[in-house]
Amino acid sequence: MRIEATTVLCSFADRANPGYGQIGYYRGTGATAIEHTMNPRTPGFVKAHRDPAHTIGRSRQTLRGHDWLTIVPAELTTILGGAEALAATGAFTEVRPLTHGGVALLATRDFKDYNAATAEPPFHALAPVLPSAGPLLVEQPPWTPPAFVMDR
Repeated sequence: MRIEATTVLCSFADRANPGYGQIGYYRGTGATAIEHTMNPRTPGFVKAHRDPAHTIGRSRQTLRGHDWLTIVPAELTTILGGAEALAATGAFTEVRPLTHGGVALLATRDFKDYNAATAEPPFHALAPVLPSAGPLLVEQPPWTPPAFVMDR
């Protein structure tokens, strides 16, 4: 019997009501791609806004990022109009309502299909609750996981 990571994470999210969750590339720091690439030159930028030690505590006010699978807490799901509104955007292949009011959002059916092009529609759908500091996108070495972050 094959148990998929999405099933395990969604089952946990149904019981635990997390402020954020994701399945994506591991960056080794605990930071999401958006936190990792936040531009420190943005007016009003506060270094703590990109540090998971601080962003985790604010994850019900600002979504820490988005990835192939993203868990959005109920507080932010409400701001985004609910599961039905997120499904209506067409940005996700699956929108799964969670027990405590949040949602699990799947960008593509298969992780291998998740890339810069397929990350853009979820970015637009989630933009109202994402951090406002734009990214600082610099050339990354080939061994660094890709950061599918939109420069908008």
